[in-house]
Amino acid sequence: MLRTALTFAAIAGVAMVAIANAQQKPKAAPDDGKRIDASAVAMTVRLTETNGNVTKVIANPTIHAIEGRPFAFSAGGEVEGTTPLLEFGTRLEGSVAKTNTKVFAVALKLTHGQLVDSGDPKTKTVRAQTVDLRTELAPSVARTIKIDDKTSVEITIQDLKK
Repeated sequence: MLRTALTFAAIAGVAMVAIANAQQKPKAAPDDGKRIDASAVAMTVRLTETNGNVTKVIANPTIHAIEGRPFAFSAGGEVEGTTPLLEFGTRLEGSVAKTNTKVFAVALKLTHGQLVDSGDPKTKTVRAQTVDLRTELAPSVARTIKIDDKTSVEITIQDLKK
């Protein structure tokens, strides 16, 4: 039986680490001369927002990760001239571990921040939401998790080591 746990926190005025309008490529593992016996996976995370009958894709990265090693993805920007620096966009951090020969345990922290109108042109505001997900996924099986009444995240994982 697959289990899913979800915690949700909405944080106003807080931003996330992001890279301006760019998709960060996965970092290569350090070459320490040791063979890696862990599974390599490709995980697609699709974050969507629905308003009425219109669904907007907020982020749709495919992340290549190695079992048991942390991964990260960032895309977004920053508000110029702010101290502290206000950043917005989408950030994913997490890890993947194989629980048995068919299922992967996924730990994912997803943060999405967007600029909001504060009503004062001198005041810059970023509203961010952070969600921590823990779930188990079989390869090639999409799991959709509803975050709130408008936002959903769909996760699919592929085992690249066969």
